[in-house]
Amino acid sequence: MKPDSTKLAGHVKPLALPTLACVTLCACDATDPNVYVIPIGEAKDRLGRASLEYNSEGQTRYMRASGWTEKGLRISMSNSRSFRMNCELLFEEVSESATRIVPSSGDTGSATGNVAIGFVETEAAAHVNKLLTGNPIDPVALRKKMAARTAKAIPQMQGEALAADAQSRAMRKAQDRVQKSKGGWGDTSGGAADGWGD
Repeated sequence: MKPDSTKLAGHVKPLALPTLACVTLCACDATDPNVYVIPIGEAKDRLGRASLEYNSEGQTRYMRASGWTEKGLRISMSNSRSFRMNCELLFEEVSESATRIVPSSGDTGSATGNVAIGFVETEAAAHVNKLLTGNPIDPVALRKKMAARTAKAIPQMQGEALAADAQSRAMRKAQDRVQKSKGGWGDTSGGAADGWGD
């Protein structure tokens, strides 16, 4: 399929705006890959009927629209095996003819969890780009983006792992103290349980 000019980056579709305003909008979009030259109503209509797929390493991966929420469009991400995740597409009107579309899965509260849902968001953005521009999804480029996202989060993920390990060791020590106390070898708040305390 021949790519259309819906995407501001690369193939720029002329906007019905004054020259200065057009230049400003295009310049802003150069740093925002989520902005498309498409009215928000049309964007919602096209994505609200979305049923997309592509092949990656022998798996067919899917994106399906599954209904509207207060925030945006709920989409279902799955593959030909067992993976299935939900994500939302959030729409923001940039101008009468431009819309920002951002995939969002929220915040899990942990770096590791956020990396996992970040993969879903990255893939959802690729599906949106394919639908609105006709550009095919490049699985290799997509995996590179996911790897970069993981690398960026490694320090925080390591910190979480160390904290979890320290907590686990503290819990094991506490359990050991409890077991020794039950056998009369440890201190208790009221003296030794078997009467050998002071």
